[in-house]
Amino acid sequence: MELVLAAPGLLAIAAELLARDEALSRVAAAAEPIVVDDLDQALLGALELAASSAPLAALGAGMDPAGRFVIRADPVTMRVTHDDVRIDARVDDLSASEADTLVTLLDAHFGAEGLSFLAPRPDAWFAATSAGQEIATTPLDAAIGRTLRPCLPTGVDAARWRRWLNELQMLLHGHALGERAHPVNGVWFSCGGMLPGASGGSPSPGRERHPPTYVCATPGRDGDVARGIARLHGRDAAMYRNVATGIAAAVDDDVRRLVIVLPRVVHDGDLAGTCAALADALRALERGQFGRVELVADGRGVAAAWSVAKPSLWQRFFPRTARFLPPVRTT
Repeated sequence: MELVLAAPGLLAIAAELLARDEALSRVAAAAEPIVVDDLDQALLGALELAASSAPLAALGAGMDPAGRFVIRADPVTMRVTHDDVRIDARVDDLSASEADTLVTLLDAHFGAEGLSFLAPRPDAWFAATSAGQEIATTPLDAAIGRTLRPCLPTGVDAARWRRWLNELQMLLHGHALGERAHPVNGVWFSCGGMLPGASGGSPSPGRERHPPTYVCATPGRDGDVARGIARLHGRDAAMYRNVATGIAAAVDDDVRRLVIVLPRVVHDGDLAGTCAALADALRALERGQFGRVELVADGRGVAAAWSVAKPSLWQRFFPRTARFLPPVRTT
């Protein structure tokens, strides 16, 4: 069995604090990071799952993709600079009524073009169309703060999506919610696709006796893709409690992989809980409960994955030391 441990926000913590942690130092000594655009991409890569994150996230958030092309449609605050437009941040403090107001507005405007907007939660927005789309997009975390021109959609159908992005900015420009402390004056499309495994794009029927992956996840956006993977196999993800509970449940279910999504690290004080969970995972690796532990994490606009195998007897007696450093984006 393998463990994939997702640590949202870990890489945003001060580097000197990360470097002091023993469990993170063991990870740094055992593996080099694979750097990607966002946490969802790192998670899917660790699971070797060739799929788009948006339809899985939609499924995990409680929306049925029903064979449609689904893309993230995140509400954002945009800032006009002297030579371009940049995204300052995702707007993640909308109330349910504010989200409903904006989604209703967008749905009415774009419905004639076959594009519908849905928000199963105020922090989980998607757009869907019945026709497949050939576009490549930039995940929001990788686009924030950058010049937007190189981040715009590309591909056969890109012109339509670029036009829609412009229309969204114009539509939201004079809206009342554009005057709030964190204004919604744009929407960012990313990570679109259809659910894997079925031409209809619907979740597998029924509940598999032994699904390939057991998922434990905290509530909210960070766990949506993992929950979607569980639901794709007709299962609901368990609520994360601790690593030991997740391991016990996965063993009982006889699965190949255990996926645990930890609570997001927001403040320095949250680091201890995440590192303690990682230390528990590494001890389970040494005991032989896992053949491999994959750590995936994000923060400061970058994500990465580390793959740690069970240490040999020699490595346990003479461990290699290394300083854990959060990776930086090179492009």
